[in-house]
Amino acid sequence: MAMKTYIANSVVRLHGGKVKLTKKQHARRQHLLGKYNSKGVYEVTSKIELKAGEAFGYDGEIPKSMAEDLEELTSRQAAEKEKSDKEAADKKAAAEKDEADKKAAAEKAEKEKLETERQKKIIDVILGLDQDNDDLYTEEGLPRVDAIESVLGEGITEEERDAAVDFIKSDGVGESTDETESNSGTEEDTGD
Repeated sequence: MAMKTYIANSVVRLHGGKVKLTKKQHARRQHLLGKYNSKGVYEVTSKIELKAGEAFGYDGEIPKSMAEDLEELTSRQAAEKEKSDKEAADKKAAAEKDEADKKAAAEKAEKEKLETERQKKIIDVILGLDQDNDDLYTEEGLPRVDAIESVLGEGITEEERDAAVDFIKSDGVGESTDETESNSGTEEDTGD
C-alpha cells in the first residue's frame, strides 16, 4: 500500500501500520512507535492518537468508521499544509523570541537602574566621609570598603568602590575649590 497524506477532522486513533510524522509529532508519541526510516516514517506498535487538524502520512488500511474523520490530501495540499504549519511554527517561535528579548531587555534595564542607584548611594557615602579621618582611608588614599559599608548598611566590593572613586575623579564631583578658597583668604580690602 502506498503512503497517503491525511488531515484529521477529529481525534483519530491508529492501531497499526506505518505513519509519517513531523519531529514534533514524533516527540509526543515516540514511546508508542517502533523503527523508522530516514523520511520520518515510523512503525505503529501501540495505539496512537492524532488531534483534529494534524496532518500525517499513513500506509495502512483505514477502517470505514474512521474514513469520515480523515481528509485525504493531495501531495500539493500536503506540501501547502506542511509549509503553512512551518510558517505558523516559525511565527510562533519568532513571537516567543521577541517576547523573551523584550523581557531580557527590561530585566537588563532594571538591573542597570539598580546598579546605577547603588553606585549613586556609594558615591554619596564616599563624598560624605570625613576626609580628615585617616582611619576611613587606605594608605593609597582610597576610602576603605568597610567604612563605606558601615555607612551604607550593606556590603560592597572593592570594584564597586573603585568604580565610584573613578566616577568622582572623572566627573569632578566633590572636588574642592582650593584656588577660590585661597584667593578669598588673601584678598585685601583696599578701602579706597
